[in-house]
Amino acid sequence: NEKLENEKNVILLEKSRAWSNFYLILSGSLLLTIAFVYIFFTFKRRKESQLRESVNKLIDYEKQIADNMKMLKANEIWIRKTTKQMADTSDELAKKEYQLALLRAKTEETIALKKDTEKLERTLHDLKDQISSLSKKKVQIIAMNEQIMKQTSLIERLQVWGPGDPLIAESEWAQFSELMNEHFDNFSKKLEVAFPDLTTHDVRICNLIRLGISNETIAKLTNCKYESLLTKRTRIKKLRMHIDGDITLEDILQKIE
Repeated sequence: NEKLENEKNVILLEKSRAWSNFYLILSGSLLLTIAFVYIFFTFKRRKESQLRESVNKLIDYEKQIADNMKMLKANEIWIRKTTKQMADTSDELAKKEYQLALLRAKTEETIALKKDTEKLERTLHDLKDQISSLSKKKVQIIAMNEQIMKQTSLIERLQVWGPGDPLIAESEWAQFSELMNEHFDNFSKKLEVAFPDLTTHDVRICNLIRLGISNETIAKLTNCKYESLLTKRTRIKKLRMHIDGDITLEDILQKIE
């Protein structure tokens, strides 16, 4: 009896250490998640600031192009008017020469304005491409944010899930193993390598046990009766893992590193 009591105390001590390690790992994962979310939102704000600056430059360039086009049209009208006046007033050579010089100056100014306009149009095109690229990145960032929030909340929801809460959707269950790999050092992968006979449903139950969720809650989450869950636990241990003896399924899962 004294030996059994000592073994029981050792097992309880190992369980206590395992839970302490679990809480440390969970705390570290939460801190990493918070740091990643902070970096992500900082990057997002920087991209949005760049997008706003590009849009403001685009508006300024469009306004400048519009002003240049107005001036260009005015110059073209002036050129046509001056050319007609030169044809009608052939007796005033000095005036024509003055007007011709002025016409040449306006023509050169018009050519320069055309070149500036073409340059601004190219710059405008480049800015539109940049804005389009930034908009796509913004959509991707939003999608990544939603995915991160969704994945982060799934484990938290499972850990605090109660009978009155909605069941987990099958699309979320599909991501459950990946989340366990991310938060618990590739636990699901190591589990499947150690025990290749486990089915997908068996792995899901083992992941829930690894999170410390009670049998009653696991039965409701997996939509089965409590007695059926106990039978499944025994089948997993003996038929899938090929382990006999008094060791519990919780102890087996805790030993997976």
